[in-house]
Amino acid sequence: MKKQLIPIIALAILLITSCIKNSGYTVNDGLKPDDIIAFTSIEPINPFADSDAEILIRVRINPQSSANQSVTLTTTEGTINGASKSESVTTNTDRYADFKLKTGQVAGPVLLKATVMTDYSRDTIINFLKAYPDSIIINPEKYVMEKNTTLPIEVNLFRHKGYPSAGQNIFYSATTLAGEKAGTVTPDGEFVPGNKINATFTPNQDLEGDIFIIATIIKEDGSQMTSKTRVRVQ
Repeated sequence: MKKQLIPIIALAILLITSCIKNSGYTVNDGLKPDDIIAFTSIEPINPFADSDAEILIRVRINPQSSANQSVTLTTTEGTINGASKSESVTTNTDRYADFKLKTGQVAGPVLLKATVMTDYSRDTIINFLKAYPDSIIINPEKYVMEKNTTLPIEVNLFRHKGYPSAGQNIFYSATTLAGEKAGTVTPDGEFVPGNKINATFTPNQDLEGDIFIIATIIKEDGSQMTSKTRVRVQ
């Protein structure tokens, strides 16, 4: 099955790529601009935007070109070779330049651009998939609180590999054991990958009894993941 997927992926890459040429630049006789530079492999082509996944990218320049050409790769997301969004590599004797792209925090389309001799470039698009947490951990400052006070809470979106992507759709609530609204949970700000979320629970006026503090993430496919913890108000 994997052998059948490789040519399909390669064809998809070729279909979405484009070559840009400076019309004032002269190349060897008979050499087509589209033959000057190309992406030959991108693996995997749809990684998770978990700030950890790595994509191996190989760029080939025309075999007729002189050796030791500098190829520059730029990206709109992530970092190349552990450094920045734009890095240059010298081709090997077979006219290949290899790069390693680490995904960033933002899911969505990512534009890659490979350039040689300043005047010739090849563009292609890959997609960073949204990385979700494996679990949601809710840690209140204490599990027994006085009524008509507030309770600080930490919410941790835990992922076994890397971090969840930015832009998580998180909803907070608090209910009694019977499912009635017990108050409000207010986060201090948006989720930042690698950081905990600070929030505050404010119970209803004069509320007493056990309640649930709940955090729910709505995924792009409409499914949900939920976590809750129990606190006593007295």
